[in-house]
Amino acid sequence: MAPVKKTKKLSSANHRPISATDTNHQQKLLGSFVAFGKRRSLRVAMKTKSQRWICNDILMDIFPHFNRPQLGLKMALLSPRFNALVDKHFDGQSELTISRRIIIRKMRKTPKLFVEKSNGKSVRFPLPDCPLHNKIRFDNLQIDYIDHSVSTFLRANQQIFDKGINLDLFVPYAYNANNVQPIWNAFASGIWPIFAPNIRHFNFNYGHTLENLRLYISPTILSDLNIISIDSDYLLPDAIADDGPNATDGQALAKWLQMPTKDGKPKQLSCLGATSRTTKFVNNFKEAFLRATISSANYVIRIEYFESTPIEPFELTNERTNEKLTMEKEEKNDTMLNMPKEPSSRAFLFKKWVSNYKNDVYTTDSKIIYCQACQIEVKCKKMGHLEQHNQTAKHIKNCDRFLSSKQKQPLISQPFVVDKFAAELCSMLLSANIPLFKVNNPSFKAFLEKYCGRSIPHHETLRSNYVKNCFEGVLSKIKDDIGENGFIWCSVDETTDRNGRCMANLLIGLLNERWNAPHLISVKPLLDENGDPKVDHQTVARFVDEGLADLLSTGAKKNRLLFMVTDGAEYMKKAARNLRVFYPNMVHFTCLAHGLHRIAEEIRNQFKDVDELISSTKMVFRKAPSRVAFYRKKLPTVPLVPKPIITRWGTWLDAVNFYSHNFEAIKEVVDSFDPEEAQCIAKSQRCFSMTTVPLDIAYIEANFGSLPGAITRLEKEGLTIHECANILCEVREAVFSSTGEIGAKIRRKFDSRCQIGKTIQWEDKKTDNLNTVKFQLYEFGPLSPPKAGKKNAKSRLKMSAGPSGQQKKK
Repeated sequence: MAPVKKTKKLSSANHRPISATDTNHQQKLLGSFVAFGKRRSLRVAMKTKSQRWICNDILMDIFPHFNRPQLGLKMALLSPRFNALVDKHFDGQSELTISRRIIIRKMRKTPKLFVEKSNGKSVRFPLPDCPLHNKIRFDNLQIDYIDHSVSTFLRANQQIFDKGINLDLFVPYAYNANNVQPIWNAFASGIWPIFAPNIRHFNFNYGHTLENLRLYISPTILSDLNIISIDSDYLLPDAIADDGPNATDGQALAKWLQMPTKDGKPKQLSCLGATSRTTKFVNNFKEAFLRATISSANYVIRIEYFESTPIEPFELTNERTNEKLTMEKEEKNDTMLNMPKEPSSRAFLFKKWVSNYKNDVYTTDSKIIYCQACQIEVKCKKMGHLEQHNQTAKHIKNCDRFLSSKQKQPLISQPFVVDKFAAELCSMLLSANIPLFKVNNPSFKAFLEKYCGRSIPHHETLRSNYVKNCFEGVLSKIKDDIGENGFIWCSVDETTDRNGRCMANLLIGLLNERWNAPHLISVKPLLDENGDPKVDHQTVARFVDEGLADLLSTGAKKNRLLFMVTDGAEYMKKAARNLRVFYPNMVHFTCLAHGLHRIAEEIRNQFKDVDELISSTKMVFRKAPSRVAFYRKKLPTVPLVPKPIITRWGTWLDAVNFYSHNFEAIKEVVDSFDPEEAQCIAKSQRCFSMTTVPLDIAYIEANFGSLPGAITRLEKEGLTIHECANILCEVREAVFSSTGEIGAKIRRKFDSRCQIGKTIQWEDKKTDNLNTVKFQLYEFGPLSPPKAGKKNAKSRLKMSAGPSGQQKKK
């Protein structure tokens, strides 16, 4: 080698700086080469520790046995800058595919790793002891040798197979002949589970390879894998598809071929064969295709044969499965056996896509795909469009609702399963006061089934299985509203239903400064211990105690009841006295509105002639359209005569006030009728002719005409005790202004029914326990419970949802 020229000038265009920190790397590199010029090269490398320039021409002179690419690779491996570039690449998001194929092959009794380059040449390496970088990927893996070191290498580098791999399994027969079972057992347990889920293409060049795979791993190994293509060498599929333990390899290959892929793409099979074998195979395949009655999958079989006589192309169509089998010539000695579906038939694709989803969420009529959960048509040209719709938030929400409302057939051993649709239907009918038997109406039932898409259960099913649940749900809401603390009030009323049964109603409410709507918690018939109907203080007291049992079960909770309101019946008063033993803080009041109604009844009893006038005149115009027309013609500005009902509070006094203002006009109309036409006309004319009747009407209006308005005011919700007392004082002034014997009777009746003043002023010495509770809460107790004593719609609704579960047909 020529000596280094000291007079050579270095250009900045063909040199790079080397700092003092690179000295150690240079020493290691230069020390590894023992070629010519070692002492002189080392002297040049270690000349100074300061920064200096080294020309590539000088390095070429120092290492003449390296060409320019080899020398650049050696120097790059020593460069920290090159290391940083490599690390930066691997730290990024991209992946590096180093080679198209890696081959594990035995050479000199040890396994070697061959990396195939893009030009077809391969580079040999020993099996690495450490795992490869997690960013490195390989497209193809060829295994020609199996032992413990190969298994260790594959387990340590599982990440190179997680994106899919093409597996070529070429295990020579001679290798398998010696000690086959331990080798394949090790392969099945140590190697196969690593890349089995990610195999895309499978290639084996010996028939016994598939036989051993099915023997040592699973008979259904091909069907279990998600393989889209296989290169089976000389193994051809059989006409019979079967992958059982006793099936042949050709039958297992045919079974894999006929199983459809997830994306609907055709499977591909490549094999070799002579013309005689291929002809027999094709003939058997044609016969099996024409006999098929079940739709199969799409596939393409590529057969390469070596004889010069090719198989003639053909095309067959199976009308029952709408499939087509074609044989086409591809190259000189290649044929393509293709079995695609008819391009115009999307029915098979729709059915196959829909079959991937359970619970009948999607349905198809071979033309469209319909989502029953969203109730829309899913427009999809490929499987991905249906999957995209299936992952939307709207579909997931609708699917949960659809599956929850879907009816299921319970087994005998299973308990009763509550149907949410039937439960909500029962709750809706009860809340809307619709009798349950109305669901059997043909029109009503057809309407619900048409727009709800559900079969409507029988009304007996609703009554026996869901009414009690509705009652318990409402009772649970009442408990949440009442809460665990605070004081409450209750009201008890007895009424008669349309079947003549004596029904008791129990209302409760929260007692505080703000008015809270009460809750009707119990409606039951009053029965004695033997189950016979009976109305007395014992049955009422038992009814109240049972109704409050769930809310006030313990002794401490029973102190929460402060206020109880009933009507003025004697058995109600006695029942309240009995209940005070169990509820020590309870104070009993009689309903003020009911008390005023009793006074109004006493007034009606004292004026018989006026009562007969009102009742007979009401009958004159009842179901008499001609008389009503005559009345409207004579008195166009005057309303029709009122029709009072004695059970409606204050309606009789309202009628008296009406006759007081229109007595003469109505008398003139009634006198114009023929008394022989009806008996009620004669009675009404006789009452109008009495001289005392107009005087009695005027007396009633002057002294007791304010009672109906007072009753209406007392029925207002949210009144305090003092506000009720003020209303009662106004009525008292009017009542006590009356004179005569009748006025004295009414005053005594008033004093016996309405004694609220003494209670408010705490003058009743018998209520000593009032000093132990919060007196201010009694101020907000309702002295006239809302809708008390009236058969309103709300009461009938709660009656149908009661625990007895009884609801009579109308």
